[in-house]
Amino acid sequence: MKKHFIIISIFVLLVGLAGSCKKDECTGKITISYQTLETFGGIECGNIIDEQSRGLNYLVDNQARLESLVECTTLPDIDFDNYSLLLGSYESDKDLVYTNQAIIRDCETMTVTYRISYNSEQKDTSMLVDYHAVIPKIPADYEVRFEIQTWQNN
Repeated sequence: MKKHFIIISIFVLLVGLAGSCKKDECTGKITISYQTLETFGGIECGNIIDEQSRGLNYLVDNQARLESLVECTTLPDIDFDNYSLLLGSYESDKDLVYTNQAIIRDCETMTVTYRISYNSEQKDTSMLVDYHAVIPKIPADYEVRFEIQTWQNN
C-alpha cells in the first residue's frame, strides 16, 4: 500500500502543475488536468458506451464520433475545437474498485497516456467498468495509449 500512497502523492502534486496539450507549449513529461463529462452537461442514460463498443478505448475528437459511440439522446456539450474526450471500458474477471486516473503527456515520444487504476480483492466477479476524461485538445500527430492498472489489496 506504501507504493500506492507514493503514486497518489505524485499524482496530486503533478495535477497542480498540469498544462494543456498545445504543441508549442510542450516541454518534457507532465500530468494533464482533466474534467469529467458532468462538467459538460453529463450523459443522461445508463451506460456511457454502447454494447458494440464495450471493452474498447477511444479518442473522441468530434461530435459525430461521440454520437456514434454513445447510446443516449442527451449528450454532453463538448467544444471539440478545444477539447478531446478519452473514453473506454474494461472487462475484468475479478472485482475492481476505482482508485484514480491520470493523463500523462510526453513531448519527447509525442504520446498521451491515459492511466486508470483499480484495486482488487481478487474475487472471481466478472464486471465491466467505464472510464472517461475530457482534456485539452490533443495534437493530431500524438499517439494515445490507454493503461489499466489493477492493484491487489493485501
